[in-house]
Amino acid sequence: MKVHLAQLNTIVGDLTFNKNLILKEAEIAVANGANLLLTPELSITGYPPEDLLLDQEFIKECDRSVMEIAEKFPGIMVAIGHPMLVENKLYNAVSILFNSKILSTYRKKILPNYGVFDEKRYFSEGNKNTIIDYQGKKIGFLICEDIWVKEPTASLIKEGVEIILCINASPFELKKQQKRIDQVKKIISGNNLTLVYLNALGGQDNVVFDGGSFVYDGIKGLTTELPQFESISETIDLNSKKAFVCSTYNDMEIILKGLVLALHDYLEKNNMQRVFLGLSGGIDSALVLYIATKAIAKNNIHAIMMPSKYTSDISLEDAKKLAEDLEVDYKIYPIDSLIDNVNQVFSEEFKGLPSDITEENFQARIRGLMLMGLANKHNGMVLATSNKSELAVGYSTIYGDMVGGFCVLKDVPKTMVYKLAQHINSTKKIIPGRIITREPSAELKENQTDQDNLPSYEVLDEIIRLYIEETKSSAFIINTGFDSQIVEKVVKLINGSEFKRRQSAPGPKITSKAFSVDRRFPITNKYKTKLQ
Repeated sequence: MKVHLAQLNTIVGDLTFNKNLILKEAEIAVANGANLLLTPELSITGYPPEDLLLDQEFIKECDRSVMEIAEKFPGIMVAIGHPMLVENKLYNAVSILFNSKILSTYRKKILPNYGVFDEKRYFSEGNKNTIIDYQGKKIGFLICEDIWVKEPTASLIKEGVEIILCINASPFELKKQQKRIDQVKKIISGNNLTLVYLNALGGQDNVVFDGGSFVYDGIKGLTTELPQFESISETIDLNSKKAFVCSTYNDMEIILKGLVLALHDYLEKNNMQRVFLGLSGGIDSALVLYIATKAIAKNNIHAIMMPSKYTSDISLEDAKKLAEDLEVDYKIYPIDSLIDNVNQVFSEEFKGLPSDITEENFQARIRGLMLMGLANKHNGMVLATSNKSELAVGYSTIYGDMVGGFCVLKDVPKTMVYKLAQHINSTKKIIPGRIITREPSAELKENQTDQDNLPSYEVLDEIIRLYIEETKSSAFIINTGFDSQIVEKVVKLINGSEFKRRQSAPGPKITSKAFSVDRRFPITNKYKTKLQ
């Protein structure tokens, strides 16, 4: 039996685009002699369609698109993910199209309702297996979360299925591909059956889907694996005896591919062609600029240096060299005169008061104002350059360096920013070495470094990981050996910065718990965690 795996990059809500994408793959599948075309979870709508699912006309249009595909390719089975309304209940379904009609439909049993998932808001749970007989084989179906619990697969095995086709829209996070393979191994190993895992691809607001589709044989193990973050489809002969060599994963390369795809898709799917970003001479903006050059045409990228009297010569030199080496448009707009004008406006109001973070934030907000002005005038979008560590503790200026339509480093800790930069430079020196080795600084006052206000990023990021991603208490973190005053300060900063994060630009999730989609804390919140 030949199955065509279509690792599709759909667009949420663009039913015509998604339908045509599937029709194109059906042509390829037929040409390759495939018996069945497999498409991802909710491939008609794109994932996640969110409250589009509450629009009855949208659901009707989905139905029409499904039937059009069935009618155009009657001679090949097409497994298509779509929402299905039955007796006023909406289901997350996969229908098998054949002979110009819906041959059979499976309704997702296990509805995830955590992290990025909110499926119980929209869907009802299915409660029956769907098994079809084809070429003497019993084929069963699952949808994404069904594979992460025992019952759905166990019930299919009990009914004697020989092939399980599982369609997915499983978002990327670091190390997740191996977790998927390990989970499938755990539930089918030793059984004489084959499980085909087909995953979606592409960026969608705060998540990015990595593909990485694979075939796992309960006796032989992993037999096929498609690349992550590559738009690819492949016809797989499930009876093939060809030897398979397992992939090796370079974490930094995979993450970099994911960030590039997330930015590319956000811009393309929202019809944005031109981007602007503040190039400071620091590592965050350097990494964002590099990612942008891999995501869109370089002639549509505008790097803007906005120096003040606190901007070092090193920053000016490194920013210019990076922009020239990456061959992007680079302009310098000094901001000292604007700072002086703003300070003059407030001179009477602030008379007798010492300079503090207020004056520092003026600089960041002037830069944000300039970037937004350029983007507005030239029909572009600003790329924010904050990273996860900064957003965690509020070490960024709201309406200043946080401005932008997309924040590609939103879930990237500062220590990982350095690792990504080092990985980029591992084959060819692209990012100037001083950007990576010098002490990080916002350069908003004399001799300023990030560590004037924060612990080292190695310490900070580990506390953030334990507190946010591992949901450990302050007391637990202190007991692992961290200084109690540092832990108390970091936790206080995290909890006090929720109002900033709510107003930050969207950006792709790459860790096990991202602020924007996985962690939902009230802004107005007086609860304090105990340190002992």
